[in-house]
Amino acid sequence: MILKDRMKRSSPIWRRIVKRAFGKENKGFLKTQLVSGGAAGDITVSGIKKEDHLVGVVGPSIGDLTSEFSITADAKINNTSGTATNAVASGKERVKAAVIAGGAAGDLTVTGITTNDKLVVVWSIGNGDLTSEFSISAADTINNAAGTSTAGTEVLVVWERAGELLVVWEAFDDE
Repeated sequence: MILKDRMKRSSPIWRRIVKRAFGKENKGFLKTQLVSGGAAGDITVSGIKKEDHLVGVVGPSIGDLTSEFSITADAKINNTSGTATNAVASGKERVKAAVIAGGAAGDLTVTGITTNDKLVVVWSIGNGDLTSEFSISAADTINNAAGTSTAGTEVLVVWERAGELLVVWEAFDDE
């Protein structure tokens, strides 16, 4: 057990240690937020500030990723390792499906899909499995630019809901 684990965070000596270590008084203590995982890069965490101290980043199926993240700006943490954090969520809302109208190669609307989700199957009556042609290009949109036309058919789209990350940080006031 290290010293900070044995000491009350509200004690005067703890405040002196924090002030010396970080140059600020610790008045916010620990804060948490659930955020959507995503591809490698910036993830928005409202309320976190550049001067705060990142304590933990944990996700389902991927475990503790704290060492792979850093606070890069106000309201932003960045996955410095390049590991995607859109691990599949667990529970009953994990798999989603929709039958949509086909169209020319390009954008097709799939209400409810997000860029953090993972495509499982894109199946077109008459064309078969087209999963390898499609990607999630925006919220509510899949795309197979220069791919097979699905015009005049119905398309079954199955996707897995992206997981969430629990972000924990120690917040410091600007005083």
